[in-house]
Amino acid sequence: TVNKEKEVGWFPIKRTSEKLAFFPESLDVFHWHQDTFSLPAGATRLFASEGCLNQGFIYGENIIGLQFHFEMEKAGIETILQIDEEFITPGKYVQSIDLMRGKSVPRDNKQMLEAILDYLIKAKPSD
Repeated sequence: TVNKEKEVGWFPIKRTSEKLAFFPESLDVFHWHQDTFSLPAGATRLFASEGCLNQGFIYGENIIGLQFHFEMEKAGIETILQIDEEFITPGKYVQSIDLMRGKSVPRDNKQMLEAILDYLIKAKPSD
């Protein structure tokens, strides 16, 4: 589904559930999308942003879906900027190339990705 806003660049997400209470209330993450999704029946929304309500969900104890990109590092961002520059069009939640290049990848992103993976390893299988 096409979202009403395109999100391109570094924008905060907010935790919307206590399901992953180890996650901070807010964290700057990298976005590169214009689509969104509906929550699966029985899923709990985990994260939201100003530009996109559904940024992540958990279903059961061990299925997690994320809209944003924890995995991005400077080299990956540079690659996506070079191969998909035409995706960057004016918008409320679209940053300039210079701003995206100038932002340091928050150390918390890697830590939170590792924490989510650790959580999944320990989670009980969903029925």
